[in-house]
Amino acid sequence: MNEELKYSNKVLPRLYNEENQKLTSNGIEFLYKNIFGLLNNTPFAVIFIDTNGNIKYISPNFTRMFGYGIKDISNSQSWFKKKIISSNGEPDTFINSIFIKNKKKDFFSAKIISIQTKSKKIKKVKLTGVQTEFHNKFIFFEDITERTNYEETIKESEEKFRSIVENSHAGIIIVGSNFLFEYVNQQFCKMISYSPKEIIGKDFRNYLDKDSKELVADNYKRRQKGEPVPSEYSFGIITKSGAKKTVQISSAITKDKDGKIKTVAQILDITDKVHAKNRLIESERRYRTLFETAGDSIFIMENDLFIDCNERTLELFNCNRAQIIGQPPYKFSPAKQYDGISSKKKALAILKEAYKGVPQHFEWLHKKQSGEIFDAEVSLTKFESAGAKYIQAIVRDVSKRKNTERALAQRSRIEKTIGEISSAFINIPIEKIDSNIVLAIKKIVTLTAADEGVLFLFSDDASTMKMNYRWNKNSNDQHDANYELELKNLQWWGKLILNQKTVSVGCINELPDEAEFEKKFFGQAGIYSIIDIPLIYQQKVIGILGLNSKKKNLDFNADEISLLNMLGQIIVNAIQRKKTELSLRESEERLELALKGADLGLWDWEVQTKKITYNENWAKILGYRLSELKPQFETWQKLVHNEDYKRVRTALNNHLKGKTLFYETEYRMLTKSGKWKWILDKGRVIERDKNGKALRAAGTTLDITDKKNFEEALIRSEERFRSLFENSAFGIYQTSVNGKIELCNNAFLEIFGYQSLDEIKDKEISKNFYLAPSDREKFLSELFKKGKINGHEVEYKNAKGKKVYVREYARIVFVNGRNLIEGAVEDITKNKSAEFELLKAKEKAEESDKLKSEFLAQMSHEIRTPINTVLSFAGLLKDELTGKLAKDLEDSFGVMNRAGRRIIRTIDLLLDMSQMQTGTYEVNLKKIDVCEKILKEMADEYKYTAKEKKLIFEIIKQDDENFVIGDEYTIGQILHNLIDNAIKYTNKGSVQVIVAKEKNKYVTVKIADTGIGISAEYLPNIFKPFTQEDQGYTRKYEGNGLGLALVKSYCEINNAKISVKSKKGKGTVFTVKFKSN
Repeated sequence: MNEELKYSNKVLPRLYNEENQKLTSNGIEFLYKNIFGLLNNTPFAVIFIDTNGNIKYISPNFTRMFGYGIKDISNSQSWFKKKIISSNGEPDTFINSIFIKNKKKDFFSAKIISIQTKSKKIKKVKLTGVQTEFHNKFIFFEDITERTNYEETIKESEEKFRSIVENSHAGIIIVGSNFLFEYVNQQFCKMISYSPKEIIGKDFRNYLDKDSKELVADNYKRRQKGEPVPSEYSFGIITKSGAKKTVQISSAITKDKDGKIKTVAQILDITDKVHAKNRLIESERRYRTLFETAGDSIFIMENDLFIDCNERTLELFNCNRAQIIGQPPYKFSPAKQYDGISSKKKALAILKEAYKGVPQHFEWLHKKQSGEIFDAEVSLTKFESAGAKYIQAIVRDVSKRKNTERALAQRSRIEKTIGEISSAFINIPIEKIDSNIVLAIKKIVTLTAADEGVLFLFSDDASTMKMNYRWNKNSNDQHDANYELELKNLQWWGKLILNQKTVSVGCINELPDEAEFEKKFFGQAGIYSIIDIPLIYQQKVIGILGLNSKKKNLDFNADEISLLNMLGQIIVNAIQRKKTELSLRESEERLELALKGADLGLWDWEVQTKKITYNENWAKILGYRLSELKPQFETWQKLVHNEDYKRVRTALNNHLKGKTLFYETEYRMLTKSGKWKWILDKGRVIERDKNGKALRAAGTTLDITDKKNFEEALIRSEERFRSLFENSAFGIYQTSVNGKIELCNNAFLEIFGYQSLDEIKDKEISKNFYLAPSDREKFLSELFKKGKINGHEVEYKNAKGKKVYVREYARIVFVNGRNLIEGAVEDITKNKSAEFELLKAKEKAEESDKLKSEFLAQMSHEIRTPINTVLSFAGLLKDELTGKLAKDLEDSFGVMNRAGRRIIRTIDLLLDMSQMQTGTYEVNLKKIDVCEKILKEMADEYKYTAKEKKLIFEIIKQDDENFVIGDEYTIGQILHNLIDNAIKYTNKGSVQVIVAKEKNKYVTVKIADTGIGISAEYLPNIFKPFTQEDQGYTRKYEGNGLGLALVKSYCEINNAKISVKSKKGKGTVFTVKFKSN
């Protein structure tokens, strides 16, 4: 530059200052003009800005590019601010940087800005600024508008392409010549479950299944070489989870800028498509299999002819393929269908609708090749194949179902008819039962193929049968009650009927040889077919219901026969109801007579209104006429004894509240004559409202005055007998025939020097009492010969062996099924010292003994005979009236029975004690369940007794089995006496019988009560005979003092142990331990 200036200085000396070696102003101006000349030809738009910031030059290209001349931009900085838009959005900062002085020569690098042209267009320009050493500035403008627009278009196109690729439903991949992935889209990643990072740069072949690797690699190489390969083919790829997918590839070859070959491929997942195709193939295979193996007949029809069928069709129609292919469906049908329409006409009409595309489903009568007709269910469906129209027909044999439906319809009709028949018998008067039975037979005959229905009833011994009911379609004679048959002639038929078998014969000629008489009998009657149903009542055949047909086969299935049996049972019930109601009428008449004969009063009480209806007997018991008594509760209330009313009303209220099952009590009522009568009143509530409140009660009233008087007399008699036995100076005893003492009084023990019966009860009287055993033999001989001994003097010996003279009196008595000897002995030892005194004493003793014997005999007779008579007649009345009286009335017989038994039991106690004292009781040891065999039988008796006293009575069994070894009778007496005493001496609380096993050796029975108890002072004497406690027992309660003594004796013969615990006023517990082995 300096060289050039020097040269220029020589040429142009005025432009250069040699002193300072710098250009002069002229020189600078000259230089810029030459530069401007050069810039006029540059493709850039250029402006020149001097040191003052003024634009001094613009190139022609600037004017062409933006439309502005030098005059348009005289205020250069202002123009820049208006027309230039900086890329960073801050034009002022950028423009200021142009117009200030910069130290750098290139004061700014290229800037991209937008300039508004004179024509208001915006152009994108690239601006570069250069500052000279003179601080002048050249600014170069490059128009890059088109290039920018092109780049933006390219960028938008790339973004669209990328969006299409990324959002494509197909996988897009680019693979290089080395099989490595260079690009994959999201769909391909999703297809094989890998991320792009896991795939890019990896070998494409690693993702192929082993069967596809060779195929894909070979096609890839051939395509790389330019050899032809299929444009599309499929192969298998492996997903990240190891699953195999089938894909289809479409690929193309391209080259990059370096000329390297790339493969661009579209991958489609056709796994589901392949599976669907496979399923279609399998479906077609299954259809063909189904077609050939279907249980139904399948036809393929074109027009109205069969063109194909399956094997089932040939089986169903009993033909071969040649006989059916090419034939129309109506050829395999009868001439007409059920509705009477021609099969051909009907078939063509149905086919016409099917070809219109309307599916057809109908029932059809088909005919096999053999001519057999059967019911079928047919479905027709149209389908097209290769442009042709066909009909698929499915035929199902429904003969069995149709037969079943017809049978069910018949069964339904029979059931409906039987329902109507059953309803007809409900609540009808018995006078209409006969006519309804005939109507029932008519209905069942009309419903079936029968011509006639008959009903025969058998005699009690089933030897004959009588026609009681008949209905015939062709006869007006519907009922012939005089026609009888002997069953002995109908042996085959009768045997079946009496064994409760239904006799069903489709044709009489088919009867077996052993039914020859029946075949002849039915044939003569013109009967072709029969069905006879046995009529059964209480497991016994009482007759038959028969249906007869003259021409048709009476073909009934098991269900229909069952329904006929049901009809027979309905008729049996009606017949029995008629018999029962007639019998009931007779019974009611007899009951009315019985009530009158028994003098029972009846009452019917409307509890809420207090109205009571009495019968004549009720008024008669009290000496009134019924018209004299108002039918009100107050009438009864006023007549009850004041001392009894509270107790009676309590019992009545308890029952009204439901606390007791029935009401029963004894009390006194005032008669019209002013006397008091004892009354037994029984009743129960017969109607309650929904809340349990009593609305109506009814019962009976019985005059028991005589019974009460008898009981009081009997008690007095018992007391006199007990006093005689216990206070007699004679030794009174009872022995077995073998000589064992079973019972004796204290005088007997004193005479022979013994302390208690226990000392002598096992001793034989002939050896231990008679001084000479032969005297015993003479005694027995005379006793059995004469029946009694009166004043027989004999020498006895006492406990010490000393001689004792006694006078004997004895007789034989029959007690509890065995003979016993009852007797008395008088000690005449002292009288023997003086004959006169002895004779005198003897006469006196004989007279006394005679009186006593007669008294005992008379008492026994007077007590036993009337009691047995009362009990016998009570039993007869009970048997006659059982089921005819209210339960409460029937229970009154039990009360009478128990009272009588109580008297007999007292006598039995005396006899039993005698047996124990004399040792004549025969023990029979065996294994017994003490609960099931003994306690269970006496439970009801004591529950009733306890209930009368308002006590709780219960038997508690702690083990299932309670076997003991013992004598059944005496064990029963032990428990009877203990339970009887417990109830007798308990006025409040409970009596419990507790049975338990004890270490498998004993069975323990405890009888525990909450009664009056026994004092400690009396407990040691509790088991002594004829003893009673002074306080409580003796004065307040009846008893003979023998019960517990007998219990003790009975325990000893059963090897049982008895113990007692008691506290006065608290109660008593008796414990008996029986051996169990």
